[in-house]
Amino acid sequence: IPTRANVRSATEDGPVLMLIEGTGHHQDRMDRYRDIILPMMFDHGAHYTVFDLGGSVEVLSGNWGEAIFAISRWPSRVAAEKFWMSDKYQNDAIP
Repeated sequence: IPTRANVRSATEDGPVLMLIEGTGHHQDRMDRYRDIILPMMFDHGAHYTVFDLGGSVEVLSGNWGEAIFAISRWPSRVAAEKFWMSDKYQNDAIP
């Protein structure tokens, strides 16, 4: 898993954060998704700063119905967008 310890920071346009929330109902699909995106994240210089699979999210106001909460840090907006818009993410990971 890409972490701050093994991903160098870039000096492009500064780091950006991506917020991820959702619920996965099929473990085998989530495992495949993870196996696809983690190497992609590493290749784009990204890592998770927060990752929770439910249970640790403390809601101060409103309701929380999601099972997944994560924040990933990317070296730049360009890097995050390249990942998000890549054929591999759109056509392999998402489906």
